[in-house]
Amino acid sequence: MLVLAEGMLKNSYGKTAHGVIRYTPDEVLAVIDSTTAGKTCEEVIGYGGDIPIIYSIKEGLKFNPDTLVIGIALVGGVLPEKWKKFIIGAIKYKLNVINGLHTFLTDDKDIMKYAKRHNIEVIDLRRPPDIYHVASGKWKDVKSKVILTVGTDCAIGKKSVTVEIYRALKKMGKSVDWIATGQTGILICGKGVVIDAVKSDFVAGVMELEIVKSAKRNDYILVEGQGALTHQGYSGVTMGLIHGVVPDAMILCHEMGRIFDHNGDPILDFKFIIKLHEMVVGFFKKSKVVGMNLMTNRMPEKEVLREIGKLEKKLRIPVDDTVRFGGEKLANAILKYFSDD
Repeated sequence: MLVLAEGMLKNSYGKTAHGVIRYTPDEVLAVIDSTTAGKTCEEVIGYGGDIPIIYSIKEGLKFNPDTLVIGIALVGGVLPEKWKKFIIGAIKYKLNVINGLHTFLTDDKDIMKYAKRHNIEVIDLRRPPDIYHVASGKWKDVKSKVILTVGTDCAIGKKSVTVEIYRALKKMGKSVDWIATGQTGILICGKGVVIDAVKSDFVAGVMELEIVKSAKRNDYILVEGQGALTHQGYSGVTMGLIHGVVPDAMILCHEMGRIFDHNGDPILDFKFIIKLHEMVVGFFKKSKVVGMNLMTNRMPEKEVLREIGKLEKKLRIPVDDTVRFGGEKLANAILKYFSDD
């Protein structure tokens, strides 16, 4: 694939690009961003190795791609108007297009005219499933242990933590699945539901069905979290997700040094946030935040380890950066919680 991240690779709006670069690097041939072109992904975002950053789709044709992925996740999920020319250009070059925005490309007459002419597939990952199920307590029959990643804010590493813990549990030989709930997660694992595109009445119901389906084959189910209970803009999808999944345990995610959320509101005390999540699940059953993940990016390792020690002492739960150090520590925290329960 070629990944389109024009002008946004270095910020959080490029998180779809970041996800596929980190977790499907063998499939990413190049990233399109004229503002950082000529460098590698490793140089610009700190991972991705020698994946080149290029100026244009035309330049990327030398790598023989078959797909263009829209690599951004903007507030509101609206396609930037100027990007339409990129998409039509890709189609003319006979590239399939995968789109994770709320703007559906398959509803655009101009884009689809070219897609039909060139026999190209256009996929809108956020097209909601035709499922109209209201949550009805099916979780009561689920024997698998369900773990949900939750956050102090949006864009705080919930997907990455889910993947890293999944990998760790898989390596330990556990029967484990992970359910993607966003467009990037679906690109990585090939299945799931973009939950923020589901009508609010059915968010919990759709997730309930996903849990029931996965529980037939797995002892542990990890669920990628979305939004944050304390974020005014995205708390609705978070609450629906929590009450659909009804997790047995949760991992709290936070970015080290972030003191305000994306709306500019102060991030609340961690103990309060932990208690809030346990209460929200507690309507139905006991659930605990059993670990915390810090997103530390390129901060000095000594500083990160010092902060981890402070938080473990304060919160009395294991704390780690799973992307930096691997998912084993929090995977073991999950297993210990269930063995002690």
